[in-house]
Amino acid sequence: MLPRSSGYLTSFGGKTMATLLFAAMFFLASCGSPGGSLFDNNTPKPLPLAPAISAVSPSTGPITGGTTVRVNGTNFEKGATVTFGGVPAGSVALVSTRPLGTLAPRSPRMSPGSDSTISVAVPTSTQLVAVTPQGIVGPATVEVMNPDGQAGGLTNGFTYTASSSSPDPPSSSAPSPDSIQIVNSLPDGNPQVPYHATLVAYIGVRSLSNIVTMSDWKLTAGSIPSGLTLESSTGVIHGTPTAAGPATFSVQGTSSGGKTATSTLTINVKAPTSNDPELPGTFLDTTYPDTTGYIVKTVCAAGCDYKTVQSAVSGVHTVGGDANGEIIKLASGATFNENVTLPAYTMVPGKWVIITTDTNAENLPAEGQRINPTYSPVMAKIVTSNVSYAVGAASQANHYWLMGLEIETAPSATANYGIVVIGCASGGCETSAANLPSYIYLDRDYIHGNNLSSNIKRGVAANGASIAVVNSYISAITNTGQDCQAIGLWNGPGPLKIVNNYLEAATENFMSGGSSTSITNLITSDIEFRRNYLFKPLTWNPKSSTYGGVTQDVKNFFELKSGNRVLVEGNVMENNWAQAQNGMSILFTPRNSDGGCPQCVVSNVTFQYNLVKNTPGGFNIMGEDNIHPSGITNRLTIKDNLLLNIGLDTWGQARPVYQLLNSTAGPTNIVINHNTAFESHNVIMFGDSANTNYVTPFTFTNNIQPHGTYGILGSGQAIGTSSLDAYCGASGYTANANILEAADGHTGVYPSGNYFPTDWSGVFANYDQGDYHIKTGSKYKNAGTDGKDLGADIDAVVSAIAGSAP
Repeated sequence: MLPRSSGYLTSFGGKTMATLLFAAMFFLASCGSPGGSLFDNNTPKPLPLAPAISAVSPSTGPITGGTTVRVNGTNFEKGATVTFGGVPAGSVALVSTRPLGTLAPRSPRMSPGSDSTISVAVPTSTQLVAVTPQGIVGPATVEVMNPDGQAGGLTNGFTYTASSSSPDPPSSSAPSPDSIQIVNSLPDGNPQVPYHATLVAYIGVRSLSNIVTMSDWKLTAGSIPSGLTLESSTGVIHGTPTAAGPATFSVQGTSSGGKTATSTLTINVKAPTSNDPELPGTFLDTTYPDTTGYIVKTVCAAGCDYKTVQSAVSGVHTVGGDANGEIIKLASGATFNENVTLPAYTMVPGKWVIITTDTNAENLPAEGQRINPTYSPVMAKIVTSNVSYAVGAASQANHYWLMGLEIETAPSATANYGIVVIGCASGGCETSAANLPSYIYLDRDYIHGNNLSSNIKRGVAANGASIAVVNSYISAITNTGQDCQAIGLWNGPGPLKIVNNYLEAATENFMSGGSSTSITNLITSDIEFRRNYLFKPLTWNPKSSTYGGVTQDVKNFFELKSGNRVLVEGNVMENNWAQAQNGMSILFTPRNSDGGCPQCVVSNVTFQYNLVKNTPGGFNIMGEDNIHPSGITNRLTIKDNLLLNIGLDTWGQARPVYQLLNSTAGPTNIVINHNTAFESHNVIMFGDSANTNYVTPFTFTNNIQPHGTYGILGSGQAIGTSSLDAYCGASGYTANANILEAADGHTGVYPSGNYFPTDWSGVFANYDQGDYHIKTGSKYKNAGTDGKDLGADIDAVVSAIAGSAP
């Protein structure tokens, strides 16, 4: 049975969300609300034009970067980004815009109720000033991407020349080397919960595009929390804190040009309170095992112990019926066209069956480092050319460690039900926890499809107990007829560790739930989802200038239809759009698919220190399945996240940052705190049952975002307090210490204690260049309900996501 994905236009008791929004439009229009309707559909909107580059001047500069160039062309927009050879420019500023004149429409947009009214965008001559990043000798393509996702490039537009100078930007118009600044804050930690943060620095403007690599990190004063280690070469602080309490210390790092910088930092290790979501109760240890004494077997075409992978895994050596550790080495670069089933063995405690590529360790990434496709020539390949898995774990299979393998579908495969299938491998799913596969670890594996027209269900189906996918690269998981995921599960109890992976899939990059469980009362619990890069290529987007011609069933990044004790931290989620769904990007929506999972619930979720960018909408939070009975969403905290380019036309019709639905029951104990979001629509949308099924308690505090068209709104209600009262109850919410920029006359309709600046100049240190730290000396510093700066802790986000995206 196919998983059913929840969306914006969801049916509620015979009504649809579209109907309810239409009612809200009518109500607001009749009350004189600006624009006349919720989406302002009666006003034709110009169709945005793609940028085009005509010239770059100067067109040469040193590989050290720091050259100030002028990029001339048409249709550049404020907020556009510039890349040189795929590397973001150090800073970008739009300096001029003038109309070129009216051209015939390329694709007119019709006004509702009319077959003749059109609105046509007028091309403009524009100029950007950008500072080149570091590069390599030779020509580089220059590309401009507007905030709506449309892009235009100039092949070989800039040429890097050799230079013996310091790699720190030398240009007088670029930041000086003296402006290197180490981050001033790091993510909080919890006792007995694994911790990971990276010390990084900015050069000049403290924006995401100005991160500079440093090394030779050392403590100069104080000490980090007990249980943590500072890696001097990378600046990574990791380990497991042993006790609660703050630790203050000073660090020094050295740039590649030999410049040093220092910073005094504090890591707060805090015991969770009774109001916080429960964190995962178990964290899997994926430290590579000590293989001393393991039997080593080889697999190759000739001259090895085995010729096929299946014969090797079926011949694991046992003594007295127990397997005591075995390494199966597959010939480097060899291709094994097989459907391999991992059988069950009784393993000696602490021992594994390790399947890996037969190559020197230096030919693969070091432990903890992510694999990528450049390693393909070295890796052994297991390939399926049919609908069956390339690798599947049978019932009770346990303690398999797959490392440094390429696992894929053949280019000729038109359909596949899962490239790696853990559990449910024999067709039916296990009906008891005792029969589940367990301790199956995928480490530094490259798992992918080979044909974007193929229908692939999943890269990894993780229906087992104690499953880990770490340091891996899962890509080209596409499907034009049904849902697909890079990683998905519905019949696995957890714990589940998904850390430091590249996850690329059309429908959902990750999903838990969506089908009836075969194990009674199963709820997937203890999910650790950290430092992953969730990505959808623009070549899949029909609105992109880079569209490759195959339309994928795109829905969202991350979806929980069932999950308990979930930690989502330090991830980058980039590029989502309305295609098979409306474009909301992160879904916490319990679903009792087909009535076979009444226990399914979304509960105890912590979503923190993530970067989400380029998408129509943010979070979709549903109280209860509106079709079959389910558990009620509860104890959800969204904090310290940065959301960029939300609600742009290229990604689909603009949606809210936060959508909360209460058709049959309202989600409870929802906390949205210290987030910074830039959206073009509205902040919160409530639906669909006013004055009943309250969303309570609901906390919305210390957040920064534009007010957008309608700010905080509920279906059939007025903006602001009226909607909060109707959907949360007059005493069921806290909504203060938020910045709602450019509220345009709506400042009086919100609860007291919020802020309504007319623009960003007095809020951020440098909004135009992407520095979203609170401006020194502004009234927004230390103005939070907890005494912190309003909005997300930008430095903590930067430290948490460092290395998550390429």
